[in-house]
Amino acid sequence: MKRYRVMLTVVGMGCLLVVAGCGRSSTQPGPSAEWRAAAEAGAPVEQARPEELPSESPVPPAGPAVTQAIPSQPEGMPPADQPRPEEVPPLPPMPLPPGPQLAADPFQVPDGPPAELFRYLEKLQFVQPPSQDEAAIQEFRRKLGTAVLTVAEKVLAQPDVATKEESELAVQLKIVALTILKDLGDSGAAESLANLPSELEKSGRGDLAHAARGFLLSRELENLEDIDDAKLADLGERIRQHFSEMPPTPADAMLALQLFQLLEMRGLNDLLSQIGPDIVKQLASSEDEKLQRLSSILEGVTRRAGLVGNSLEISGVTLAGEPLDWASYQGKVVLVTFWATWCAPCRAEIPHLLENYKEYHDRGFDIVAISVDDDREDLVNFLEENSLPWTVLFDRDAPGEKMATKYGVFAIPQMILVGRDGKVVATGVRGHNLRPYLEKLIGPAENN
Repeated sequence: MKRYRVMLTVVGMGCLLVVAGCGRSSTQPGPSAEWRAAAEAGAPVEQARPEELPSESPVPPAGPAVTQAIPSQPEGMPPADQPRPEEVPPLPPMPLPPGPQLAADPFQVPDGPPAELFRYLEKLQFVQPPSQDEAAIQEFRRKLGTAVLTVAEKVLAQPDVATKEESELAVQLKIVALTILKDLGDSGAAESLANLPSELEKSGRGDLAHAARGFLLSRELENLEDIDDAKLADLGERIRQHFSEMPPTPADAMLALQLFQLLEMRGLNDLLSQIGPDIVKQLASSEDEKLQRLSSILEGVTRRAGLVGNSLEISGVTLAGEPLDWASYQGKVVLVTFWATWCAPCRAEIPHLLENYKEYHDRGFDIVAISVDDDREDLVNFLEENSLPWTVLFDRDAPGEKMATKYGVFAIPQMILVGRDGKVVATGVRGHNLRPYLEKLIGPAENN
């Protein structure tokens, strides 16, 4: 099966388009690992002009040959056994992926099956604006958007040839291209973008219409600065409706994750608790095991969203192999923190935690740290070098449900603060934000 990933980055000079292939068959090799890594990282690629490309194609030139002189050897020492500067070969050129070659007009889209059309876009990423003049850049973006749109339409015109994945990619490319043209003031593109799902529906391609609606909803979520809480509530309701239309796809799963993350970031826990369960139910009913696993995590997110004011139940096994006695923490103010030794922000939290632990532990404050490390040995080694005075659980040792799954922890550090009555006071309490809660629940710091 062919798999493609699309990246479209709008930059000051115009647009950089990369359609990177992976998992291709040996008869249709993708770009080299070096080329793919550099392209995906957005790094400039030094390469010679391949002979297969016409001279009109503005491909970045090769890197300069090594010209630095070799330092002279100290007197009495034999000469170094290394080539002279003129003998040092230049770096080899970075090969472009095989496929149709760019014409004299690089925006002239060739004919061919979907795989060849996507490889044409791979080469199109090397085309650059002729100058930094604003008018030239705008014209470059218009031509690029038109070329991408043409590729998408040519793929969609081959329903008997294109795979489901290629067709969905074409829909996504069409949305990206129409967005570029709309932003350039093309009113026709704006109308086509708005009508795309219904047009696909009319043509009998309901699955692609569903995919188009999902991609459009995702793009709305990306425009964070344009979304206030009321708009986000409306968008969340439309996403819930989207999930009720058809069995969810992997793209839908990413849309759900995107929505849940945004709602949690905004602190809209009531809205998350309202729309989350229906989306989770649809994902859980999927035959795709990956979507089922994601549904378990997102179910935990909705559970965590409704924690404030309710009791928290924690279980697990300490590094000594003993089960956690959660009941023994009753009557204390407890911070439950999900973390990992490889997580830099988690390690940055430790000084704050130690400071508050030292100040408030004797007055009824405690910490339970749940490690989500993959390797138990990494955790043990870290604790040998960094003694922590509170209980540490290794979540993978838990005999039953993992706490990270139960409470939907897909980003760390994640903090849950529990009051003396065993009910959650707040979530997401980090850094200097913890101290005000402790002062309210326990009292002012005595060492201030």
